[in-house]
Amino acid sequence: MISYMKEQQKPPSRNCKTLQEVENRIDRYYPTIIGVFDSKKSKFYEEYIAVANYLRSEPLKFIHTFDRAIAKGLGVEETEGVVVRKAPVFVSNYEKKEAILRDVSLDLHTKWWWNKSISFLFRVL
Repeated sequence: MISYMKEQQKPPSRNCKTLQEVENRIDRYYPTIIGVFDSKKSKFYEEYIAVANYLRSEPLKFIHTFDRAIAKGLGVEETEGVVVRKAPVFVSNYEKKEAILRDVSLDLHTKWWWNKSISFLFRVL
């Protein structure tokens, strides 16, 4: 019980400061959701953290960054975005290893999470 409460006290997403740190934190067996944001004050960041809290009990790993160089390395050229990456052990040459949300309007974001991302994640679990 105590270990569960300590785990719940931690933030649902970890901040990464380098591309190497992002690559090291990608989970080998479960999907990883990587958020790229301008700042902690971004509405998109707030929504991302809310979704991460909601899905805390699922076997997903949430990480985020505020660094533009990391964003370009992940393929997010716009100001903000979310990359959903499949677990490396389940990726084949015949399917996409990741999905990228590039439009950051909250209406589209919500639709994307519930219509595409969640179904995408649970297909690979």
